[in-house]
Amino acid sequence: MDLKLRLLSLSIAQLCCISSTFAETDQPSTTLATIKIKAQQAADQTYKVDSSSSATRSEIALKDTPQSVRVVTQKVIEDIGATRLIEALDLAGGVTRANNFGGQGLTGFNLRGFTSGEFYRNGFPINRGYP
Repeated sequence: MDLKLRLLSLSIAQLCCISSTFAETDQPSTTLATIKIKAQQAADQTYKVDSSSSATRSEIALKDTPQSVRVVTQKVIEDIGATRLIEALDLAGGVTRANNFGGQGLTGFNLRGFTSGEFYRNGFPINRGYP
């Protein structure tokens, strides 16, 4: 008898579900008004750089440089308030900090997976005599 009661209650529940499906009314479609958006790009708000002289030591377009180059401009450094090299290089793609295990004060960097052993300023090494 318990089985008959279960079957009856399942049948009633199923009929309720089916009837609610067919009870849904069709809504008329609504067409929204067209929205026009106009914008202008401000010329002085960009961080884009077209050329660099550090990759090849000559003024050349970045697209013609035979290697991957990421330029962090002075405007970017000023906007983020970076006061240290580490803070500026956080924005350079492919540059990660390396663990120097409590070394001589210079933080090491990995450049696209390769270790950087030399630090240069104006073309001269500043790594204080150790590799």
